[in-house]
Amino acid sequence: MENAILSKVTDEIIAQVKEDAAKAGITGGLDLIELTLDDDAVFEGIFKKPNRAIFERYVSMSSKKDGARASIAFVRDLILFPTFEDFQALLDARPALPISLGNELAKGMGMTDDAKKKSI
Repeated sequence: MENAILSKVTDEIIAQVKEDAAKAGITGGLDLIELTLDDDAVFEGIFKKPNRAIFERYVSMSSKKDGARASIAFVRDLILFPTFEDFQALLDARPALPISLGNELAKGMGMTDDAKKKSI
């Protein structure tokens, strides 16, 4: 069975998003994120790299026990493709998608799943 494609990024879309980002004065680079979900559905999206202010707002909202809304706001601030409206249409069936994306976007800010700690 073929994987469901929730959102697909092509070379043409990358070129268009880069052009639109340059016209809009977006600096700091772009990230292409691909998530393969538990049911093997695939989501691909293009996002601005988060700046410190956006990340601090995300952490502040998350610390107020509003993680789902914080993740949605974080994605809304950064998503370039698909449109946020198209992304929102996926949320009824996949409400945790913004959390997965938020975690992946935060890795660009220094968050990691690969930290090591030992007592000394």
